[in-house]
Amino acid sequence: MAPNFATLAYMGTLMADRLRERIARARDQAGVSQTELAAKLGLDNTAVSKIEQGKRAVSSVELASIAEYCGRPISWFFGDREGAEPHFRGAGVTSASTRAEVTWLAEFADMYCFLEDALKEQSAVS
Repeated sequence: MAPNFATLAYMGTLMADRLRERIARARDQAGVSQTELAAKLGLDNTAVSKIEQGKRAVSSVELASIAEYCGRPISWFFGDREGAEPHFRGAGVTSASTRAEVTWLAEFADMYCFLEDALKEQSAVS
């Protein structure tokens, strides 16, 4: 059975909340002020504050820049693993394209687990 629209909206809200919390945490842990990050992104001084409060959406390009500036992989902003990255050493993974595929698969698995947990949580609330 397909989830209803309320469930999808709930999952979207959970994902947005997690993303804004992770942006704030990455910025704090990198020792970067909201003003400094906004300047680096070429945004208005209040833009990062609004993103972290959920009053403004963050674009994929902005998120990529935030991740790079704060020294985090993009997958960290969505996954539960604290900065974990796929392990390639000893796995026989040598080509860049294979590494990219493995990284994509790890990010997909993180997102799948997050959505599965959100569905379970939403079912428990209902």
